[in-house]
Amino acid sequence: MQRRYIYRFLEFFFVGFIMGVTEDLIAIHFATDAAITPHVIWVAALVALPFAIISELIVDWTHMKYLRKKWKQRFLTVKNTVDHKRKEVQKKAQSLVE
Repeated sequence: MQRRYIYRFLEFFFVGFIMGVTEDLIAIHFATDAAITPHVIWVAALVALPFAIISELIVDWTHMKYLRKKWKQRFLTVKNTVDHKRKEVQKKAQSLVE
């Protein structure tokens, strides 16, 4: 589970990071007369890095919160079903004893 979580985090982080750098470079190209040089790419990467980290952590946090809620609902549904079946069996056993 831990390995899958780390893999998913890195996958979405790199996609977010690459998209952030690309977005910054497009904005720089159309908003200024600056040439796209390795220095400009480096600055765009430094600007995109914290946003990629923060956005990925927010997405993971909300996703895990949703999954926990869904797992809890599923657990309660199964528990209620088991309790209901147990009560049915107890009633049948009681009626057989009488």
